[in-house]
Amino acid sequence: MIESCPNYFTEIEEHFRGLRGTPLFRLSPMDWALVEAWQNGGIPLVAVLRGIDVAFEKWRRRPAQARVEMVNSLAYCSQAIVAEAQAIANAAASTDGGTQTPFPIEQVRGFIIKNAA
Repeated sequence: MIESCPNYFTEIEEHFRGLRGTPLFRLSPMDWALVEAWQNGGIPLVAVLRGIDVAFEKWRRRPAQARVEMVNSLAYCSQAIVAEAQAIANAAASTDGGTQTPFPIEQVRGFIIKNAA
């Protein structure tokens, strides 16, 4: 399912740029291709934004001498984004599939039909 968010691309670009701390930074063609692949693959916008947050947090926790280079691409965030999307999918599956009715649907249907008559 393709997410119907008209600002999918710009939301991601602005979020990435804000965390990077460089307002003039522009995404590369490879980054745009990644965003398009995520959108076409049905990755929810919230999963992408959370994944970017997780990746930057991981980068910030590194020792200062290991943070010589900036995060220059969304590719750095892609594994975290996939993990967030999977977590959201798993949460949705557990809430959808975890609900059980106390009576089988046929028994409920029969009860309603019998009482309606």
